[in-house]
Amino acid sequence: MQSPRKQNYVYFVSFVYGNTFGNAEVTTDGEVTTMDGVRSMRDVVVRGFGVVAGSIVVLNFQLLRVEEAR
Repeated sequence: MQSPRKQNYVYFVSFVYGNTFGNAEVTTDGEVTTMDGVRSMRDVVVRGFGVVAGSIVVLNFQLLRVEEAR
């Protein structure tokens, strides 16, 4: 029997920090269906932009595509 293929979920994430709006493409290893998933995406944005964790608010996110993991 063949093992299930791993997938990456690629999301468009819009956010605000301070008086600035931004957006990013965030890749996760699972579908985002909980607040913990949203917080995890926020943490990826925090690391990517090098800002203080409490200063970013995720406004919206949308699944763009599902890719086969490498």
